[in-house]
Amino acid sequence: MTKIAVFDIDGTVYREAMSFIVAEELLAGPDFEKEAQILAAARHTYKSRGSTEAYWVYNKTILDLFKKALKHTTPAQLDEVIANLLKHKSDYCYAYTLQLIKQLKAEGRILVAISGSIADIVEPFARSVGFDYVIASGLEVKDGAFTGERATETKQGKDTILRGLVATRGLTLQDSIGVGDTHRDIPMLAVTAHPIAFNPNAALYEEAEKQGWKIVLERKNMIYELENGSGAYVVKSARPLFDDNHQEHLR
Repeated sequence: MTKIAVFDIDGTVYREAMSFIVAEELLAGPDFEKEAQILAAARHTYKSRGSTEAYWVYNKTILDLFKKALKHTTPAQLDEVIANLLKHKSDYCYAYTLQLIKQLKAEGRILVAISGSIADIVEPFARSVGFDYVIASGLEVKDGAFTGERATETKQGKDTILRGLVATRGLTLQDSIGVGDTHRDIPMLAVTAHPIAFNPNAALYEEAEKQGWKIVLERKNMIYELENGSGAYVVKSARPLFDDNHQEHLR
C-alpha cells in the first residue's frame, strides 16, 4: 500500500487563512461598511495583542461576517474573488512546507490535504502545489444561492476523515507523516507515525511537548527543527532559507 503525508493548509502551507482573505475582499464592498468596521476593530485588537483571546475573537468575527456576506454573493462572484486570490496571492506560502511537499512527492508518497476551510478556495490551491486528495468544507447552496451555512464541516474530526480515506483508497498510515499548526490538527497528527507541529499555537505546542513530537519553526529566513530530548526541546538543526550573510546592501 502507498505511504502518505497529510497536511493542514491554512497557516501550515499557506501563510494565512485563505478564507479570511476572500472574506475581507467581499466585505470591502460598499454594501458592508458597518461589517468592515467591526472586522477592522477585531483585527486591530488581534494585531496589537489586545487580549489573550484576541485571535480567536477575530477568527469568529470574520467567519460570522463571511457567512453574512455569502448570502449576498453569487457563486459567480465568489469564483471571481477566488480566481483573483489564486492569480495574485497563491505564492504566499511557507518555504519549509513547500519544500517538504516537493520532497515527499518525489519520494512517491500520496499527499493529502485536510482543511477546515472552504473547498471552493482551498482545493484549487492545494492541487496546484501537488496534493492528490483534498478534503475541505463545502458551502451550502439552495436555489442557486449561498445560504451562508456549510453543507459539510471538516475542522473537527480530521482523524476520522483521514482514517476513512486511507481505508477506502488502498493507502496506509504506516510510516505516515502529518503536519499541522493548531490544536485542531492534534487528532490528525496523533494517528500519523511522524507528526510535525509546524509553528504551533500554544495548545498544539503543549500536546507536542507531552507526546514528544517534532516541532519546526520558520522565522524570517531561518528554519529551526526542534526535538524533545530529556524532557526539554533542543534545536536539532537551524538552517537559512537563503544565504544573505554577504548581502550587505539588503540589510
